[in-house]
Amino acid sequence: MDATAEAAVESLRTDRKLANSLGTPESLRDLGPSLNSVGLAAERHGGSEVGEQCPEESLTIFCEVADLLGAPRTIEDLMGALTTTVIDNQP
Repeated sequence: MDATAEAAVESLRTDRKLANSLGTPESLRDLGPSLNSVGLAAERHGGSEVGEQCPEESLTIFCEVADLLGAPRTIEDLMGALTTTVIDNQP
């Protein structure tokens, strides 16, 4: 493993510790980019299983955070939220 991959793995460890200890949506959200970095590094070094697992875990986390925050997850959800906001804010 090269220095870049080692740094990505260490960053992921730190972000996991923070996410576990803080337990906030923001700390979970910050875990996603670290997972993506480790996944890319694994793919570059032939670790296709880890390279596939990390982005999948990242997507799962982003969906969980979206649910926790009540954020829209699809274009249709976004359109519905925007329509409701516009209708609610009309005089």
